[in-house]
Amino acid sequence: MRRLRLFFACALMLAPTAVATAQPGGDWGVQRDPFDKAEIARYKAILTRNPHDASALAKLFEKYRRYRTVDLLKEEYGKVLDKNPDDTSSMIVIGRLHKATGDEPGALAMWTRAVARKDTDAQTWLLIGETQKSASKPAEARIAYDKALTHSSAKDMKKKALRALADLALAQNDIDGANAYFKTFLELDPKNAQLWIERGDAMMTAKRFDVALESYGAARSCSAEIRRARSRSSRGVARCSRTWARTRRRSPSIAARSRARRRATTSRSSSPRA
Repeated sequence: MRRLRLFFACALMLAPTAVATAQPGGDWGVQRDPFDKAEIARYKAILTRNPHDASALAKLFEKYRRYRTVDLLKEEYGKVLDKNPDDTSSMIVIGRLHKATGDEPGALAMWTRAVARKDTDAQTWLLIGETQKSASKPAEARIAYDKALTHSSAKDMKKKALRALADLALAQNDIDGANAYFKTFLELDPKNAQLWIERGDAMMTAKRFDVALESYGAARSCSAEIRRARSRSSRGVARCSRTWARTRRRSPSIAARSRARRRATTSRSSSPRA
């Protein structure tokens, strides 16, 4: 009887090991595919609504780069465009993919197709301007930046286009044009001391000393305002500190807590160390 009980005890001890051995090894090592199709579909949906969403495109690009190929992503968007040749969102995304992989002519071709169908897309005109500028085509770049300026309603986008246009005008020795772009930019951002200085430097180089002096004077006024603001804030901090100190002295509860903290600190510092 003792032997029978010992046999059953040994069988129970060995049972988990036997089950684990019988389990197919592959089932224990199952890993989830990091290329989540639902996540991919979500990024593509965002880009359909806004093909200029840099965050969604960067995440989509990285997923394909790590777990598939960027060429596959281009191919998928190409198929979408084949089905709908007027899909400007796909054109813009394909162009940005070309740009990201160093194919600037391919990017330019796609963006040119996009603005041919949607002339009011200021962001795409801005991309075209940047590409033409980097390709040393100032005339084409100015046309694109002017289009971006005309159609943009966002202040930051206008400022970006105006700054590029001023540089391009200076490079073409169009001093009056550059000055006009600087003035329009400064109307949007009159407290930009650095830009006033840049305008002054450009106009001084062009021997337009009256405009240069005006610009340097405006920059100095901006700097003086900044200094006054810093001074006012410093005085405010000092005044607040003094008021807080007086409040602490006048309030019995605050004063009592302060005395208690001082006593506790004094007792800790005076207590013998082991």
